[in-house]
Amino acid sequence: MFKLTEEELEYAFASIKYHGFSTLFPAPPEWDDLENHWDDIKNHLKNEDLDIYEPSSPMRVFAPKSRFNLRIVTHLHPIDLVIYTALVLIVKDDIEVARIPKSKNIVYSFRADAKKKEQLYQNTNNYKKYKLRLKNRAEMASCCFVAIADIADFYPRIYQHRLENVIETVATTPRAKEVARVLVKKFINKIASGASYGIPVGPYASRNLAEALLIDVDSALAMKKFKLVRWVDDFAFFCKTDAEAQHCLFYLSQWLFEKHGLTLQSAKTKIVTSEHFLETTLRTQETKLEEKAEVIKDLWGEINPYEEDGVELDENEIEELENTSFREIIEEALGDNEQIDYDMISFILGRLSNIGDFKDEWRETFVDIILDNIEHLYPVSDSIATFFQGFEALNKKEKRKIARALLRPILSSKTPPPDYYTMWVLSIFLKDNEWNNSDKLIKIFTETHSEVVRRYAALAIEKNGKRAEALSVQELFERASPLLKLAILRTTRLLGRDERRFWKQKQLISGVLEKRI
Repeated sequence: MFKLTEEELEYAFASIKYHGFSTLFPAPPEWDDLENHWDDIKNHLKNEDLDIYEPSSPMRVFAPKSRFNLRIVTHLHPIDLVIYTALVLIVKDDIEVARIPKSKNIVYSFRADAKKKEQLYQNTNNYKKYKLRLKNRAEMASCCFVAIADIADFYPRIYQHRLENVIETVATTPRAKEVARVLVKKFINKIASGASYGIPVGPYASRNLAEALLIDVDSALAMKKFKLVRWVDDFAFFCKTDAEAQHCLFYLSQWLFEKHGLTLQSAKTKIVTSEHFLETTLRTQETKLEEKAEVIKDLWGEINPYEEDGVELDENEIEELENTSFREIIEEALGDNEQIDYDMISFILGRLSNIGDFKDEWRETFVDIILDNIEHLYPVSDSIATFFQGFEALNKKEKRKIARALLRPILSSKTPPPDYYTMWVLSIFLKDNEWNNSDKLIKIFTETHSEVVRRYAALAIEKNGKRAEALSVQELFERASPLLKLAILRTTRLLGRDERRFWKQKQLISGVLEKRI
């Protein structure tokens, strides 16, 4: 028997509020329901025996990494996310102690702080420090070549039994040793539908587990005295000769395969000169940004894909932004649609435009170019959603016009977009009811076969629809997946009170969160 304590659940709740729900999914509106009823839900969860607990089936969606490559990401039920986060928090400090110390300046990704019980890892300047370390290493006189490597399909290919062994090995308390069994053998394995490999991509807690798996890899490379710097599954070796660089890659590749069944990604594994690394590989984005505006170059160092903290601007920085041609930057990043600079577009749309001082008039300068090229921007769908949600002064007419343009690819029968795009676009409709287009939303809901699309269409209808659309949505409740059921339950709030109560009584609704909704 294994039950979470009230304190462990409170830490998990605080952790999700701090880090966020997921790296790749919109924040679910059901989280508000969980927050509003947290005491009741917490009391229920602390009585759950996780040795026999059955997690809900998660939703999975293929997210574009580029115009041609996809990765599968996992959306956990909010209750399961709390449990998953709580279990990882119990062992996160033991994992950290077993890793190569931060003082060695080798591994920078997702370092935990034992003093921060509710944080999985620190949201500090680690990524900026990592980039600076790469630069300093490459500039050393002894470095003539840099070997770069990236693990292929890292999270989906993690062998669960190996992860269980690692957690059990680093555990310093009986409680932590139990987590090895409950977290991996019981919880993750059930989420993976019995598959023996893979951890969920999306939840922030997965980052700590990925770092745990690489403990022996880091130790083996350090014992060989390789000059190494790592961020998650990105390795960089700084070598005097080409032969030494090749030896590093061979050693890493052999260790990963023999110990973990993992391989290196051939397209991203290469040996370059230190000059090439500094001028091209390392400084690609910084150089482009420096050409546009010094303040954007500085912001690039502060805002990165792994740290979500906001940035405050002073008057000089705001003035610098006002003199920057963002439309020109976007047009250059789009190029000829063959070599699109997704990093730059994502930075401008999602990160820079999320700054409170980034004004609506700056956004408006490149609304049309984004809408005109929307089919080529599917890999940055999350940034597109962030961009349009950031407007403060759009009126209803403007919102509906933008909404029609964003929905047009989704309604295309010949070349529909990936579900990832649809999901993020529909999440825009969750902010308020001025995006409207309920007729198009219900059409999307009824015509799709995707549970992910249906879920976000139902949530959008709750905010923008009426009783007629809610009646159509509720018909699918009995055969819906757990996460779709949550969305349908919220949509039925559009029904009359007595009508909804009678319908709920017929459905035999189960689940602690479902009942609160």
